[in-house]
Amino acid sequence: SAIGPNNRAVVWKNGVSTFLSTGSNEGTALSVYVVGTDVYVAGIEENVTATNYTARVWKNGVATNLSSGTSDAYAYSVFVKGTDVYAAGLIDSPINGGGKVWKNGLLANFFSPTNTISAYSIFVK
Repeated sequence: SAIGPNNRAVVWKNGVSTFLSTGSNEGTALSVYVVGTDVYVAGIEENVTATNYTARVWKNGVATNLSSGTSDAYAYSVFVKGTDVYAAGLIDSPINGGGKVWKNGLLANFFSPTNTISAYSIFVK
């Protein structure tokens, strides 16, 4: 499993660590993308009220939830083009689950109606 008890999402820049998740929730950083001085990180953090994992993108340490937390969701990759932030991942749900793409925090593409595939990477030309 990518996460475990007390794991925290963290990113290092020039040897200095920045914790992204709170520490009271399990979290994992899975992808990093840098544009100028902005650092984008895709990953997951446990939703303590629902005990599911929420897909997230952090920009300079500030989180944007990509999923509601009602089902496990994962953001595996982040890519930035201009002012648009794209993420690829998975929502693990029998209804509208499967591989997903988010653009600027909103679902942009339901390319899998079932949980048979995941999106692990994204690139926008």
